Amino acid sequence: MDVEVDKQGRILVPDYLREYAGLKKQVVVAGLYNRIEIWDAESWKQYKTKTESASDEIAEKLSELGI
Repeated sequence: MDVEVDKQGRILVPDYLREYAGLKKQVVVAGLYNRIEIWDAESWKQYKTKTESASDEIAEKLSELGI
């Protein structure tokens, strides 16, 4: 969703998105260009581990797409 940044450089993540993402105390902010993703730190760790273990499979599927 589009958000406004306040004078101190903060954004407000709505309750429904915090709940959807399972955000707790620690988060990871990952982004590229004009987009960011905010992950619960533990969920990010699990996702990263899963993705890294499947990197060969992901690379193969990307090459099939011509990427």
